[in-house]
Amino acid sequence: EWLSEHTTTVFQDSFVLDYNVDSQPPEVLLALSVSYNMEDDADEEGNAIVLNLAPMVLKAEQLRTNNHEYMDKLITMTPQFRLLRMVESHLNNGDLSNIDALLGCPIYTPELTIYDKFESLSQAEQHSSISCLFYSINWFRELINAFVTQKDPELKKKVFGRLRQMIGLQKILCRVAPLSPSYIPVLAVFDLDASQSLPAPGAVVAGSKKTAGKKGRKKGATGKGKV
Repeated sequence: EWLSEHTTTVFQDSFVLDYNVDSQPPEVLLALSVSYNMEDDADEEGNAIVLNLAPMVLKAEQLRTNNHEYMDKLITMTPQFRLLRMVESHLNNGDLSNIDALLGCPIYTPELTIYDKFESLSQAEQHSSISCLFYSINWFRELINAFVTQKDPELKKKVFGRLRQMIGLQKILCRVAPLSPSYIPVLAVFDLDASQSLPAPGAVVAGSKKTAGKKGRKKGATGKGKV
């Protein structure tokens, strides 16, 4: 239980903000909005939570384009969420109801109208808005993978909703990405599942037979000995 409380606290402190219906989005490079909300459980004062995605992405993009060392906690969001849901699943026999608020909570994203006028944006704005699409799509994919096993009908409905939203964002990405050929996606090595990765060059795959070649003489060597 201590591990569950600790991982939950770390994730919330790093990536989740308290949100009020009267709150204004942070003032950053792009106009932001609170998007993709599936929750109706705000308290009497209208307080809820929101994933602080776009502001973190924009900060990371600024560090990257200014040639600073790209060390941002955004990189750890996916691994931390995976750890959190694995701990919860292990402690509660697969039940994720303790963290299901993350499935339905809104996220900070650029306003969708930005992508309608994408060609008029500056290069920095184009790159940042595309990165927001990448991270939003990946976040929805993580949510789908985490909660697809849940039996609760309401959670199933939200999973299908996230799937529709992810497909919609992928369509936007396919439309705007070719308009910014200078954009270079951020590295995603941290998101690699090593168990499904290809073997390294020269590695011997289990069950395969190694073919022995004939041993030749060392170039320039004399005598009948084999090297």
